[in-house]
Amino acid sequence: EINGKTILVQGVDPNVRLATYLRDSGLTGTRIGCGEGGCGACTVFLERIEANGEVVRGPCNACLLPLYTLDGASIRTTEGIKQGGEYHPVQRRIADFNGSQCGFCTPGMVMSIYSSLRKSDGDVTMAQVDKCLDGNLCRCTGFRPILDAGRSFARDSNVKTDIPVEFLPLDQAKEPTFPDSLRAYVAASPKKVFQSVTKVIYVP
Repeated sequence: EINGKTILVQGVDPNVRLATYLRDSGLTGTRIGCGEGGCGACTVFLERIEANGEVVRGPCNACLLPLYTLDGASIRTTEGIKQGGEYHPVQRRIADFNGSQCGFCTPGMVMSIYSSLRKSDGDVTMAQVDKCLDGNLCRCTGFRPILDAGRSFARDSNVKTDIPVEFLPLDQAKEPTFPDSLRAYVAASPKKVFQSVTKVIYVP
């Protein structure tokens, strides 16, 4: 599932990475920078269900993640986190703090902060926000406005600003939940085989 839509991909080449697939599908907010998982421009939010029924969630580097490993998973990109057609509070907060300059790294920054908030049900500290951005690089802004935007969501936030806007509050009740249809699919899903010219991969 990508951004709430069920996706059926047939004939998956084991060499294809998620970032490439997303961009080829028109979701170009997910950028490919270093291609080695070091810059964070490709960050997306991933949810999947474990064998014990627990849903695990967090950020992932889409440039490293083989597409075939995502069978039964739910992916959110920067295009898919809007709430009621409006920008998500994280997206708005980055803009309000002038945390974007050239914009190349911005979707990854947004998704790292978003993932941290989703993983903790919105209860984060400033230190946790700083930590969640460890893997994101920006070559324009100097990080201060980006960090301030993220820290403004923290329960111990001491961010001071003279920005003349009313910040859009974070409302966890508006966030999507892991779909029951994927739970059922994963429970009934057989073992899968993915094959390319050079390799065969079996997924238990």
